[in-house]
Amino acid sequence: MKNIFILSLLLCFAVPRMALASSSCEDIKQDITNKIVKKGVSLDAFKLEILPTKQVDATKVKVVGHCQADKFKIVYSRLLHY
Repeated sequence: MKNIFILSLLLCFAVPRMALASSSCEDIKQDITNKIVKKGVSLDAFKLEILPTKQVDATKVKVVGHCQADKFKIVYSRLLHY
């Protein structure tokens, strides 16, 4: 009985983490977009892209997120309007 209780307790903590891990890159990108917009930045003032990690040079771009076990990075670009 004690083992069943411990197992169920462990599952309670593991299930939310598994659900977070399965979030799609698009969902994470949308969450980041919402956070940026809430800070007062217009949607047409920036762009977020999902790129494979191997294609991202972190010294040249601003990485604002990652997904799918760090296989992809979400990169922020500020758009200039003249």
